[in-house]
Amino acid sequence: METIIINFNRFVEENLLFDKSKKLLVAVSGGVDSVVLCNLLWQSKFNFSIAHCNFQLRKEESLKDEYFVRQLADNYGLAFFVKHFETNKIVHQEKKSVQLVARNLRYDWFRELLENQGFDYLLTAHHQNDQSETLLYNLCKGTGIAGLHGIRLKHNKIVRPMLFANKDQILEYAHYQGLKWREDASNQTTKYSRNLIRHKIIPVFKQINPNLENSISQTVERLAAVERIFEKQMQSIENQLFSKDLQAHYLDLEFLQSQSEPLIILDYFLKPYHFSYVHCQEILQSFDKKTGKTFESSSHILVKDRKKLVITKKEIFALQSIDIQADQTEIRVSNLELKFSVLEKKDLPKTFDKENIFVDLDKIKFPLKLRKWQHGDHFCPFGMKGKTKKVSDLLTEQKIPLNLKKNIWVLCSDKKIVWVIGLRTDERFKITEKTMKILKIELKIWN
Repeated sequence: METIIINFNRFVEENLLFDKSKKLLVAVSGGVDSVVLCNLLWQSKFNFSIAHCNFQLRKEESLKDEYFVRQLADNYGLAFFVKHFETNKIVHQEKKSVQLVARNLRYDWFRELLENQGFDYLLTAHHQNDQSETLLYNLCKGTGIAGLHGIRLKHNKIVRPMLFANKDQILEYAHYQGLKWREDASNQTTKYSRNLIRHKIIPVFKQINPNLENSISQTVERLAAVERIFEKQMQSIENQLFSKDLQAHYLDLEFLQSQSEPLIILDYFLKPYHFSYVHCQEILQSFDKKTGKTFESSSHILVKDRKKLVITKKEIFALQSIDIQADQTEIRVSNLELKFSVLEKKDLPKTFDKENIFVDLDKIKFPLKLRKWQHGDHFCPFGMKGKTKKVSDLLTEQKIPLNLKKNIWVLCSDKKIVWVIGLRTDERFKITEKTMKILKIELKIWN
């Protein structure tokens, strides 16, 4: 049984996973997979410590698991870290599945240990059977190319050095070495999706291909290589497709439509904004329709606007208005910041821009009111003496995309609009020869 030790070390070396100078942390549940991983590391004289999560889901059995792993660490003379989680309480609070909550809890804690204890890598005992289950699970749930690479061999500081072996090889080694481990009864139930795949679906597949785990492992290697090529291609077109400013992200429709697979490209780039593949199909179908078509994900709004797709964040809260007192020097709300200062007329600059405005302080009545624009709002645009204009008409003239219109603010004095922020000031508050004091208002927009 020295073969598995040789294969383990060869696998680690050939894939540049880690070496004996590295400080390793091993996630150990007490099951046979993680017990064998510890034994292989110990036999190979690597520098490692053990971390165990007690999710307190199986009462006394969870305590026995913890005691077993603690004894394992003692037997090897290793540092031992343990964390107790109130998993059921968190599941109830977050209304998520036990599996998802437990996964998030353990990896959050592992990241803390890596940082606080100076570990170089976290090692988990995922093997070829886990790889097969993950690939089949992702296929069943629906996935893009990223879901087909299965479990990554090395990702950031997480390493899976057991992906060279299958479950039968691991069990054979454990029996040969006389190792002891803990059995989790929940692994035998088909209540969970992965267990259903493990106990019901994979046995049928193995009737077709007895060497299923190894075949899938090789397929995953090929798919991972394809993904790397795909990622490079996406990086090469990103700058031509994407543009960004502090208010929105934009996708160039003409460039997108010139590509051979616009749907796949759209799916790739819209995934971080939580748009699904079905969303992307609908968005693509809207390209020949008129401007203004709107799509929403859980976090963002996308609008087809002429030759671009415009993506903005959804508003986190609905704010009615904020009063600004005469002694306030700055205010920040949402992604908007305004700074206020008083100048002498002699300090008035010779050039102006849309980010800094100057108004007659004596014409201002405090408190000023900062609010989102509303349909029906009107003002007297600077330079248009005595003429009024609807704010909605200004936004149309400025070709403001539909989702960005929702982010337009106005600053008001005694119900009169002083500034459609970032766009136009009001004629009624302009500086004249009679002006004594000037109110300077500086605008900054945060991403």
